[in-house]
Amino acid sequence: MTALAALSAYLPEGPGWLPTWQLIVAVTATLNTIGNLTSVAASRKLYNNAPAYVNPLQSRTFAIWTLTSAVVRFYAAYNIENKM
Repeated sequence: MTALAALSAYLPEGPGWLPTWQLIVAVTATLNTIGNLTSVAASRKLYNNAPAYVNPLQSRTFAIWTLTSAVVRFYAAYNIENKM
């Protein structure tokens, strides 16, 4: 079994590239969440115009917001056909 065959078992089955794109964006958002929860420096890089205003509370709030959007994207990637 090749690495590509093993990876394709986890890819969402849906029409076109939208489910796969949703999965890629969800994984990226999850990694961004981990970065923001572990270090304030990651959030300061995003807000480079005013990094002095970024504090740990804002970093955690941004991380939870990003995690919430990642969960929605994961759900959409695997349930793209569900209209509900």
